[in-house]
Amino acid sequence: MSRIADLVSWLPRDARVGQAIVYYNIAAIYAITNDVEKAFKHFNLFVNLFGKTQPAHSFQLKFYLDLLDGNRHRLQILLKENFGHLTSNKSFVAFPTITHTLSNNNS
Repeated sequence: MSRIADLVSWLPRDARVGQAIVYYNIAAIYAITNDVEKAFKHFNLFVNLFGKTQPAHSFQLKFYLDLLDGNRHRLQILLKENFGHLTSNKSFVAFPTITHTLSNNNS
């Protein structure tokens, strides 16, 4: 019986939050497929529906989207606003990453 109670306590309390979760999942899918524009669009819909207090994993997706978009300044602002107590005053250094592409060459 306690397992059912745990599941019920996790469920969204209203349709708005449920819809926000769907938008978050769509944003994550677009981020994985490197469609940053659509990912940002759905992430912003999630934020607008979910409200001011968002789950911690939403910050992870926002960080990832900012990194994909190459917007280091926006990432620094987000880190300072939300995690300033954990970060030093030193500037954040983002190193470029090497991306590997898959080739369909059958040779």
